[in-house]
Amino acid sequence: LIAYLALYFGVFGIGYWYLNHRDAEVNQRVKAHVRAEHVDSLLRFIGLSALWVSLEFIRGHLFSGFDWAGLGHSQYKNLVLTQIAEITGVSGISFLIVLVNLTIKDIWLHRRWKPEAAVCLAALLLSIGYGIIRLQHFQKSAGDQWRVAVVQANVAQDLKGEVTEWPENFDRHAKLTFEAAKHNPDVIIWPETSLPGYMWETDVFIKQIRRMAQQLGIPILVGAVTQEDGNYFNSAVLIAADGSAGEQYDKIHLVPFGEYVPLRGFLPKTWESWIPVEDFSSGKSYKVFSVNSGKTHLKLSALICFEDTLPRLVSRFANEGAQVLVNITND
Repeated sequence: LIAYLALYFGVFGIGYWYLNHRDAEVNQRVKAHVRAEHVDSLLRFIGLSALWVSLEFIRGHLFSGFDWAGLGHSQYKNLVLTQIAEITGVSGISFLIVLVNLTIKDIWLHRRWKPEAAVCLAALLLSIGYGIIRLQHFQKSAGDQWRVAVVQANVAQDLKGEVTEWPENFDRHAKLTFEAAKHNPDVIIWPETSLPGYMWETDVFIKQIRRMAQQLGIPILVGAVTQEDGNYFNSAVLIAADGSAGEQYDKIHLVPFGEYVPLRGFLPKTWESWIPVEDFSSGKSYKVFSVNSGKTHLKLSALICFEDTLPRLVSRFANEGAQVLVNITND
């Protein structure tokens, strides 16, 4: 996997060498035409930025997609700059980062200001200006607020699957849930696959958490492994404040070699002992939960584990009406 992901940087390196080599040849031919030189340099900056973004896009889709650590993600604390993502997605931020850094590098290398640098600077200033305006609008139009409790029992991975440890694991989550309830939250959230056993098969724990939600009068969003018609799903299940459990989201984008083995049928039988992962089934529905605590009502969608790295998935939930996005992870 490391070798595969490294290929993208290698491809960008080849593209960088090619475009710079071509730029040098063009400059030799058009030394008398300064304007043509500047235009070609600008096109080189744009071309390299587009190449980087294209490679990020391919990496995010090929072989089911691995969209972690895009260059634009580095700016997650820079709220002013990241506002353009509502128009361009994170790709626009990655494009801008590459464009600006190429400009800085070029100025440093030649020790002089070039006209094409003004275009890149203008793109940066326009993005910052847009971000300032959007943030001011957000602050003025801030709507309802909800109080959320997040339960993290910190169960070691090697103990999580041990049947003898299930009661203790559940009790740790339950204790923290009762403590969190003292703060009067609108919803309590448990981590991915935190409910021991298999939901709808292991009745004892689902009964306990339903009684807990009813006793507290607070909805609980819990991660669980569920089963339907012989297929197993990595799911998020909403336990309503009255103890009813009906709404369920099954994880759509599964992790290769973590939740399923790609091309399992084509692999040698001897490999099965090396990859003992039983395949989960992929969900089909973009579920939006209706959370009603008696005090407030909200529309909520749960992204499970690395699903929150997929912009196209997140956008779909938002388009379906989700007001709040929750990420539950097995950490």
